[in-house]
Amino acid sequence: MAERKGSSKSSLHIARRRSRADSTVLNEALQTTAQRVTSIETEQLPEITEHTHVLALLGVEDTPSGQDTIGHKYYADAAGPENDGWFVADFALLNHLFHGLGKSQKWLTCINDVEYVDKYSRLSHGNPHRERRLVLCKGQSQLKLNNLVICETKLLRESFLKALTNTIQDAAPNDSVLVLCFAHGDRDAHGLVIGVPSRGSRLTVDDMHEAIQSGRAAKPSFPVTLFLTSCFSGQFTLERHRLESTILAATTAVNVSRSWHRSASGQFAGSIYVSGLLKNLSEDEIKSQQYDKLPGARHFHELKIDMKATIKALYQRRGISIPTFAAQGGAAGWLQSYPDLTGLAYGEIIRANLARLPILPPNPENSADPGLPEPDYSEYRIDFSTGNRAASINDTQVGSITVDAPPSSAQGAMRGELLGQLDLYTHLSDLDPRAAARSDEIEIINLGTKFRNGKACVYEMDRLGRILAYRNLQASFAMDWAKDFTSKPPSEFAKFDVGNWEEENEEDESAVKRMLDVDKLITTLQLFPPPPAHQGVPWTKPELYLACALADKGLSGADLREALGPAVKCQSIGQ
Repeated sequence: MAERKGSSKSSLHIARRRSRADSTVLNEALQTTAQRVTSIETEQLPEITEHTHVLALLGVEDTPSGQDTIGHKYYADAAGPENDGWFVADFALLNHLFHGLGKSQKWLTCINDVEYVDKYSRLSHGNPHRERRLVLCKGQSQLKLNNLVICETKLLRESFLKALTNTIQDAAPNDSVLVLCFAHGDRDAHGLVIGVPSRGSRLTVDDMHEAIQSGRAAKPSFPVTLFLTSCFSGQFTLERHRLESTILAATTAVNVSRSWHRSASGQFAGSIYVSGLLKNLSEDEIKSQQYDKLPGARHFHELKIDMKATIKALYQRRGISIPTFAAQGGAAGWLQSYPDLTGLAYGEIIRANLARLPILPPNPENSADPGLPEPDYSEYRIDFSTGNRAASINDTQVGSITVDAPPSSAQGAMRGELLGQLDLYTHLSDLDPRAAARSDEIEIINLGTKFRNGKACVYEMDRLGRILAYRNLQASFAMDWAKDFTSKPPSEFAKFDVGNWEEENEEDESAVKRMLDVDKLITTLQLFPPPPAHQGVPWTKPELYLACALADKGLSGADLREALGPAVKCQSIGQ
C-alpha cells in the first residue's frame, strides 16, 4: 500500500510554519489596504452607470465537509476554495468592483456569505504567481458582500428568472440591465448549472430568452447585457439573434472556461476571463489611447479585440479558450461605446473600488508558471477522492514498483506494455506537463510521471493503462474516419486544438455551424462513447477533431449521416 509523506512530523512542522507566514502576510496586506482606503475620495467619483440595473447569479452550491462522493462530480465542500470556490471568487470580486454603482443591484446565490467565510476563512482572486486581491476574509467588514439575495438551491433558478423579468419590466425606458452569471455550463442542455452538477437544475438559453422577452413585452428593444463565465457559454452567443442582447461569454459553444491554476495553498483563485475583464476596465485610459480616443469611448468592437488579446497574454499556454461576443443592435451596437452599450464601469471608478481589496503577494514556489524554472513534476500529485480535485500540489505517494523490475516478471511485462501505451498517447495528445491546466489530462500527467519515475504502485499502473487504452482507441477511430472522409493525415491529430480551430474560423460562421452540426450528430449517435468509471473522464478531442475535419471539408451532419448509412438508420429506429 502507498503511504503519504504528509503525515510526518517534519511535514507538519513545515505546514505550521507556512501557516504562520501566511497569517503575517495577510495582516500586513490588511494594514496596507486600510491606510490606502482612507485616502480615497470616492464621493468625487463620477457616476457613469446611473441608469444600469445589475442582476447577478452565482449558480454553484456548497456541500457539507467530509461527505463521501455521491454520483458524478459530487464532492464534499463543493464550493470551497479547493473546488468550485473560483466561481465564488469571481462573484465576490465583481460585487466589490460594482459596489455603489447603478440604479439597483441584486446578487442571487444559495450560499450564505457569513457561513462561507466562517467555514473557509478567506478567498482570493488572481494569478497565484502575481499579486492577487483578497475578496473574502473572516473578520474584515470592508470585504462584506453587498445586495445579496440568498435563496434555497431548489428555488434559485426560478428566483433568478423572475427577478430578470421583473427588473426589465420595472425599469425606466432609458435604463439598461447588466446580467452577470457565474456557474458551471452544460454542453448538452445548452445552459447553466444551478447547484451541484450531478443533481442540479439547468438554466437554458430558452429559459433566458423567455424571461427577457416577458420583461420586454412593452419595450421590445430594451437593452440587456449578459456576462457569462461558464464553460460552453458561447451557446448563448450563437443564439444572439433570438436573445437580442449584448453578450460577453467566457468561451465558445464547445470549449471550457478555465480558472487560474492552483496556488501554493491548494486553492483556485477566480477565472482568467474575469481577470481579463478587470484589466480592461481598470486600464481603460491606456487602452483607449491606442485608438486615439478619450477614456470610456472605446467601441464595443474594440473592447472585444482587447479582451481577447488580454486573455491570451494572461494565460500563456496552448488551448486557452477564446471569449465570444455579440452586440445588441448588430453593426450599430458594435460601434457604440462599450460603457453606453453594456453599463460597465471603467477606469477610476473600478480602480477606486479595487483599492479597497487587500493585496496578497505572489507565491513563486508554485509549479505551473511558464516564467519560472521548470518544476519537479514527480512531486505533483492529484487526489481524486474528492471529485477529481487536487488536495495539495505537494502531496506524494511512494509505490512498490521500481524501474528495475525485470522484464520477465509480471510487473516488468506490465511496465513494458504501459510504456508503449504512454508513448503513443504522449504523441497523440502532444502531452506536456508544463501545460498541465487541461483538467482531462491532469490524472494522466500525474500517474504517467510517477510511473516513469518508478513510483507507481500496481493499482496506479493498472488504472493508467485502462485510461490510455480507451483514449488511444478513440484517437485511432477519429484519425481513421477523418482520413476516410477528408484524406486528412493522422499526424495532424496531435497538433489539433479546438480553441485554435475556432479562432482561425472565427469570421467563417458557416464553418462553425457545420462543425456544431456534425458534433451534435456525433454526440447523438455516441460514435465516441464516454468511458466507464475505471477508464477516466470523458475526452472530447477525438469527436471535435472529426467534426472540425469534416467542417473544413465543407461537410455537414447530413453528409456524415448519409456516409454512415445503415448503421445510423438502425440506431435512429432504436432511439
